[in-house]
Amino acid sequence: HPVFCVPSGNFGNLTAGIYAAQWGLPVEQFVAATNTNNVVPEFMEKGIYSPRASVSTLSNAMDVGAPSNFERLNRLFDGNVKNFRSHMAADWVSDRDTEMTMTRMYREQNYLMCPHTAVGYLAAERYLKVHKNSSVISLSTAHPGKFVEVVDKVLGIKPELPPALQALINREKKSIPVENRVDEIKTYLKSHF
Repeated sequence: HPVFCVPSGNFGNLTAGIYAAQWGLPVEQFVAATNTNNVVPEFMEKGIYSPRASVSTLSNAMDVGAPSNFERLNRLFDGNVKNFRSHMAADWVSDRDTEMTMTRMYREQNYLMCPHTAVGYLAAERYLKVHKNSSVISLSTAHPGKFVEVVDKVLGIKPELPPALQALINREKKSIPVENRVDEIKTYLKSHF
């Protein structure tokens, strides 16, 4: 069975994967790959969960210091770190290592990675050094075009946007305030869709 390495900030994708495994998806293990906001890898190592304010990183969509999905995992694993460890491993990657991975993959493979994918890829490589007989699938959760500034800063390349994203660039942005009440939302949806 494969190991899935999941770039993780709020842990939604990883939590969904763990639920899928609980329901029968054949998975050996999951690897939670985080950036410097490493509260879950720290918990996995020390057994103490210490949420904190997030810090800004190159993989900014993963900048979460108190992942809300941790509570779902904690409930699923009965608050027991040993149960966590039997289903998942965790690692964290610094900005420096993120940059080095993006650079290495571009030079060696001509593959343009977003910073989030680089975090997952490096964590998967590290996992394989210890678990040599495993097969690891590292999820790529974003296109580099979503993070043009970071890719340009690290590699000096402005990635092309995929056609679907390019089509949205010049569209008018709209924001319509709706009261935080079910009846208001229903009324809005009925009148607009």
